[in-house]
Amino acid sequence: MIWVLISAAIMIAGVLLFSKGRKLLHDAKRYEFENRTGGGVVQFENYDASVQHTKKRGRAADAFNFGLIMMVAGGIWFTMALANVLLGG
Repeated sequence: MIWVLISAAIMIAGVLLFSKGRKLLHDAKRYEFENRTGGGVVQFENYDASVQHTKKRGRAADAFNFGLIMMVAGGIWFTMALANVLLGG
């Protein structure tokens, strides 16, 4: 039974991380959309702002992807653990 709870916690943590990463990616894309020049280039105040934005977008993508992996792995583990409990294994 403990494995069901642990796998459910991992799956829920994955959902939360996935949601946070999705929101951060959306915010980054919105910033890029609102700061495009007529030629389609994203304009930043300076080089440091560009580096900071690139790092934020990378962290958002990492959170999104890791959350997705946690959701899938937690879901598979949850299904296996629940089947084990229900089948009396």
